[in-house]
Amino acid sequence: MSKTDDRLEVMENNNMLYDCEESLSCVIQKELRQNRFISPDVNDYKEGYQLICNFDSIPHDEYINPTNSYINLSINVNSDNQPANPPAQSTANYGFGNNFNFNAQSIPNGNPAQYYKSYFNTGGSVLNLFHRVELLTSSGQIVFSERFFNQNRTARQYEISQERLNTINAMMGGLCFDKKNNRDFFPLFPVSAGDSKRFSNFAIPLSELSSFFNQSKPLPSCVLKDCVLRITLEKPETCVFLYEYDGSPAYGQNFTQGFSIDIQNVYMNYQTIKPFDSINKIVKNNNIQIPYKTKFTVRNKISSSTCEFMIPLTAAQVFNVQLKFIRADYRLSDSQTDLGLGLVYNKEQRGPMYANDFCEMMGDSVIGTDSTFPIFKIRVGDYYYPQYNPTQIQDYYMMTTEALNPISGASCQDVDPKMIYNKSSIGCVNYSDYSFSTARNAQGFIQDIFYGLSTGGVIVAFDLRRNKDVGLSGITINSQRKLNIMLSGITAIDENSRFDVYITVEYLQILEYKDGKITIMK
Repeated sequence: MSKTDDRLEVMENNNMLYDCEESLSCVIQKELRQNRFISPDVNDYKEGYQLICNFDSIPHDEYINPTNSYINLSINVNSDNQPANPPAQSTANYGFGNNFNFNAQSIPNGNPAQYYKSYFNTGGSVLNLFHRVELLTSSGQIVFSERFFNQNRTARQYEISQERLNTINAMMGGLCFDKKNNRDFFPLFPVSAGDSKRFSNFAIPLSELSSFFNQSKPLPSCVLKDCVLRITLEKPETCVFLYEYDGSPAYGQNFTQGFSIDIQNVYMNYQTIKPFDSINKIVKNNNIQIPYKTKFTVRNKISSSTCEFMIPLTAAQVFNVQLKFIRADYRLSDSQTDLGLGLVYNKEQRGPMYANDFCEMMGDSVIGTDSTFPIFKIRVGDYYYPQYNPTQIQDYYMMTTEALNPISGASCQDVDPKMIYNKSSIGCVNYSDYSFSTARNAQGFIQDIFYGLSTGGVIVAFDLRRNKDVGLSGITINSQRKLNIMLSGITAIDENSRFDVYITVEYLQILEYKDGKITIMK
């Protein structure tokens, strides 16, 4: 038996063969159509507000190309408190990430400590506003429902090429590159005051909302015809990072007075494709099955340095598990400072979607070379991933890039049972962004060395696919074979501080369209 036959046998034994629709032999017409959201305008939206779009206007005999479709919206940020004595015609600004965390000039009492860090790998963009994104059928079946959607954008930095990221960030207000100053930065947009409104426009590719929409093949309209896209919005004040009129961070400014966000003109532009052969003929002759990746995310509180969490999920094939840590308390007083640098630790100085790095999770114990080290592992039944205790940050970086990087040159997120690992890219988070060290220069001499710092993009991911030649063969979890997350060695926890961990499980689902009905299998 040939190697190909062996692989096909493994795929068949693992139930990884699907009946997908045939490729389009010929496209005779393309159209760009528009569909407005229900209640597309809202002033001063509140946490939990939902943007809803029906797909019922889609022609029944065509395909939709999600990779060339996008959502448009305009937002206006209001604040009654403007900077003191601004120059003429200027106002405060906002962005979706942190351009400057802190440096020598921001340290109280003139302490000359040279400690500089920006959080540019957080994945921040206008998608900060989206807490949950879900697609539902008319019968109430869930095609996908991704909670904590905005927090999961950090992991997207590992899954996408720099060229693709630059394109979508330009559309969504995300990170850009400043050629003049040779640095990355989040673009700034004006904050309105009083009755004056200053809306900024953004475009969100449909392919960035879910892996279901980010596939190389177009979707038959019959699959989406009776579906509803529902987007639940995040708490407004947690979505943006505020700046003074000159572009410096608004530390110490009470910009939250009268703070609100308005949204208007929300609509979807989508591309339809009409094939030479009637789509009805294709659907009649084939029971359509669409395999796709989806995510299940939970947030747990870490109350001690050692803890374990069980994930309440049943799935036939799990691809990977992702961990993102965020310090959850922002109640420190002015006298309680971050790593002894004279800087108050609060969320406003980190940006909306930042991830804590190893240095922040370890606290002062990360200074020097004799520190303890955090150990994160996955347990499924009696099996552990990895089977050893990691002893350096490089271990976590290699595991994370292995789990999340796409195959070379891929910008889509297809489920490919014949995927061969051929990765020439590490996404947009280099190791130098994942972990670097710096010396703290206190009063003219080197006092401490900090390592394990990052640019806000630290996550830890575990690849649970069993075979590199059959990339789809993930593990199975159920009530008898549970998935547990084991954490230990997070030493920066005391009576004044704690962390939240966002645990994301990426797994396989299959949409089957048969006899005019949709069935979701996982």
